[in-house]
Amino acid sequence: MTTDQFQAIILLLDNLFLSPKKYSRTSFADALEDKGLPFKPSFITKVLSKTRDLGINIVHSHLEGCYQLDTDDNQEEMLLNYQNIKNIISLEQFSQKVLDDPILFRYVQFGHRVRGKGYAYLPLCLEAILTKRKLQIVYESFKDDKPTTYIIEPLFVKEYLNRWYIITRTLVNRDHNIFALDRIHDLEITQKEFTLTEVDSFAMFDNTIGIDQRGEISYVRLKCDQSAINYIRTLPWHDSFKEEEITADYMIFSITVRLNHELESLLISYGSAIEVLEPVELRTNIKNKLQKALNKYV
Repeated sequence: MTTDQFQAIILLLDNLFLSPKKYSRTSFADALEDKGLPFKPSFITKVLSKTRDLGINIVHSHLEGCYQLDTDDNQEEMLLNYQNIKNIISLEQFSQKVLDDPILFRYVQFGHRVRGKGYAYLPLCLEAILTKRKLQIVYESFKDDKPTTYIIEPLFVKEYLNRWYIITRTLVNRDHNIFALDRIHDLEITQKEFTLTEVDSFAMFDNTIGIDQRGEISYVRLKCDQSAINYIRTLPWHDSFKEEEITADYMIFSITVRLNHELESLLISYGSAIEVLEPVELRTNIKNKLQKALNKYV
């Protein structure tokens, strides 16, 4: 889907959801022209088709002489799709505007990966998710000798530490269903559709810091010194964050998360400002890694 098509879709949906006076064929074409967008009938037909692909059916009422939402559709689901589309397009347009404007770019700085090819695939991934279409990707993991082609059913995307991932249904002969966008060589939306089921879990990361799904979910009790209290209180590590004790010198808090690599990396990044109280397994792992790092400076 092109940027012009995205902008035209938002223009039309804003009118249908927010304006009491709906567009006619002529007034919609005029509005497109005013925005500097294509306005020929062939373009408008494509926009209506793409909007249907995104789960919002639009009809033209000959009686009223204007576009209308299909009243046979689920209004709540259509509104949710509309909000999702706006959020996605707003993210893409804001990022692109900043990157293209040398003045704005001085004052809004992204992580260095924002220009990478992984980020460029994000709009296509989101379009496939919204339209429930399978993706064909050419992917090369760090451990592979050469790229492999996969047909995937995308469920959602996830960002962690300025790196984007696409989460899919589990594939045969693959031990996990997470693909880093910056490891994708090529990506194409197919015409093959798929259907979501109750088995599909959108909550798989609820107890996870980062991406790694290995490790048991555990109650983790931590103690941080005064220098880290405000940082952790204002930006809690996880939704399960709970303050258990606080003094002028330290804070004891807990989270319930998976004991994975990202959690250990986060703990180590705080150095001496944080101490693992429990579980013992995690405390021992952090102690051994810090000792190994210290040995390099002896």
